[in-house]
Amino acid sequence: MIFYILDLLTVIILILSNILPNNLILYSGIYLFLKGIIFIIISKDIASVIDFICGIYMVIMFFNFKIYFLTVLCIIWLLQKTAVYFIIKIGG
Repeated sequence: MIFYILDLLTVIILILSNILPNNLILYSGIYLFLKGIIFIIISKDIASVIDFICGIYMVIMFFNFKIYFLTVLCIIWLLQKTAVYFIIKIGG
């Protein structure tokens, strides 16, 4: 459950990335990067690979290299993953 709350927080940070301090983007990127690596090793699923890629992109964003399309893709990915989790938890 904690991962999904952190993913939701990461979505909020991505959405507000133009007005929030860059450090928050860096910390969120490191979180996704590490979570991705850990779950790639444990479960070897594609979701972890995408988390890993979003984490790398967010670390790059820290250096003010932002591509709107990639930002939107990361937001959509994390938001849908979080939404599905909460829908299943509430419904089940």
